Amino acid sequence: DGLRGLLPAQPEWLPSDRIVGIDLLAAALTAPSANAEAPLPSRPERCERICRDKNGCCNYDVAEWLGDAVLRFLSVAQVMYDDPKASDRELSPRAELILRNRSLHAKATEIGLPAFALCKPYEASATLPTLRKALCSLKEQADLVEAVLGVLAFAALDLPSPGQHVPPLHTAIGAAFHFFVAAVLP
Repeated sequence: DGLRGLLPAQPEWLPSDRIVGIDLLAAALTAPSANAEAPLPSRPERCERICRDKNGCCNYDVAEWLGDAVLRFLSVAQVMYDDPKASDRELSPRAELILRNRSLHAKATEIGLPAFALCKPYEASATLPTLRKALCSLKEQADLVEAVLGVLAFAALDLPSPGQHVPPLHTAIGAAFHFFVAAVLP
């Protein structure tokens, strides 16, 4: 619910209750390097691919891949919307500013994502100072933003359409767009 406070007012077709299950959230916040066991499944079987890797470990690889595609689309669409008369040569560098790992890292830090992330395997023999040094790299922190975008879009595909029929892809892009506007745009 901490991230929900960052979102602008939601359209009525996007439900205000939780749309992201703990399994998807755990996947979005777990780096592959953590080799973490996946939580018990609570979603349909088709969610397995985004929640677990082939070894049954929970990590953000698939969520980050999906989120990367959503982020690229939203970044290009946003810069085109901001300056509809600009050429693609002028717009590409503007979109790249949003897409850079350094920019995404800054946004991840700004909204506190690294504090919730699991980036290194837990070692029972490690001392507390050693565990505190196991921070996420700049790239891993940028990946967290992409993974959150990915799980928001993925989770929204399963949302029921209230009253009027809203296509699932529209709902998915809308959910990701709200996070994009609130937490990613410079």
